[in-house]
Amino acid sequence: MERILIVGGTGFIGFNLCKVCLKLKMDVTSLSSKRPSRLKKLKKVNYLIGDISNYNNIKSLIINDYEYVVNLGGNIDHKNKKKTYKNHYTAVKNL
Repeated sequence: MERILIVGGTGFIGFNLCKVCLKLKMDVTSLSSKRPSRLKKLKKVNYLIGDISNYNNIKSLIINDYEYVVNLGGNIDHKNKKKTYKNHYTAVKNL
């Protein structure tokens, strides 16, 4: 069974990607900063909650190897340049 890590799996696109991957019989893990809402929680998805811009945090969360990693996470408010940099560049580097 192929394993996929979907960063931002509780967002709109991530949630729909999780559903497609489950239909393809993949082992799906979602890593997000927020828990999924009750309506968007999928039974067979392993949910991890953490901050991908913090290397030590994700190092302790991600203990498996994955064939695929899809990054759909990020900061949508680009007014705070420091936070945007941290959530986009640093987070991708950590992944």
